[in-house]
Amino acid sequence: MAGDTILIVDDDASIADLIGDRLALAGFRILKAGTVAAGIELALAARPSVALLDLMLPDGDGLEVLRRLRDAGGETDVVVLTAHGTIERAVEATRLGAYDFVLKPSSFEELSLRLQHVLERQQLARRNAALGQALAGESVEPVGFSSAMAATLTLARKVAEAEATGLIVGESGAGKGILARFLHEHGRRRNRPFVKVDCTVLSEELLASDLFGHERGAFTGAVARKLGRLELAAGGTVFLDEIGELPPGLQAKLLRVIEEGTFERVGGTTTLSADVRFLASTNRPLARMVE
Repeated sequence: MAGDTILIVDDDASIADLIGDRLALAGFRILKAGTVAAGIELALAARPSVALLDLMLPDGDGLEVLRRLRDAGGETDVVVLTAHGTIERAVEATRLGAYDFVLKPSSFEELSLRLQHVLERQQLARRNAALGQALAGESVEPVGFSSAMAATLTLARKVAEAEATGLIVGESGAGKGILARFLHEHGRRRNRPFVKVDCTVLSEELLASDLFGHERGAFTGAVARKLGRLELAAGGTVFLDEIGELPPGLQAKLLRVIEEGTFERVGGTTTLSADVRFLASTNRPLARMVE
C-alpha cells in the first residue's frame, strides 16, 4: 500500500526512473539499483516490501538478488521484470520464490495491478498473523528446567515490575526476545503495546525514520507523515533487538530519549514525549566495545 518501500533493480535508468516516478506519485518510497551487487546491498539493508527485479544486469544474473533475499529470510516479495523472458526463466524465478513474472514492455497499469496484488497479500498475511497471536493468548512463558533458568525467571519477575531500562545479554538463539516479551507481559505496561525494533537490518536513515517517524518532505519519497515506533508504543515497551548494531549516529539521539523522554520526528521541529519503557538485547560484548 502507499507508504511501502519499493526497490527497483534495473540497469535501464529510463525504465527505472519512469516506473519509480509514477510509483512515487502514488505514495511509495522508491529505491533504485542498477547492478546485482547494489541490488543485494539495498535489498538486505532496507528490506523493501517489494523488489521489481530485472534478470539481465551488467554484473550478472538478477536471480542472484532473489536467491540472497530468499536465503536471508524476511518479507520482501519479488516481481521479476525482463525483456528476455521465457517460460523456463519464469519457472526458475517462481521456483526460487518470485511472486510474479512480468515481461517488458508492459503497461504501467498492468504492473501497478500486479504490485497491488502483492501488497494486499502481504497485508492479509500480517492480519492473519496478528489474529493468530491474539487467539494464542498474550502470556509468554519461557520453557526451561535447569537451576539457571529457574533463577533467571525469578529475577525476571522481580525486574518486570520496574520501570528501569533493561539489557538482556546472551548468544544468538538463547531466547532474548522471549525474555523481553516475558518482562513486558509481567510488568505494569502489560496492557499497552510491545514494539520490537530490529537494529540489524536497516540503514541509519531508515532506522531513524522507523524509530522516530518522519514528517512529509523529510527526504525523497516522504510523501506523508509517518508515526515511528516510539509513538506506536505509547505507554508500552520498546524492545531494541541487538542494540550493539545500532549506528553511532543514532546512539546520541536514543540517549536523549532515554534520559529526557523527548524526541522529534525526522524532518520535524515539534518536540514529542516518549512514554515507553526500553528493553534491549545484544550478543556482543558492549563493555569491551566501549573500551
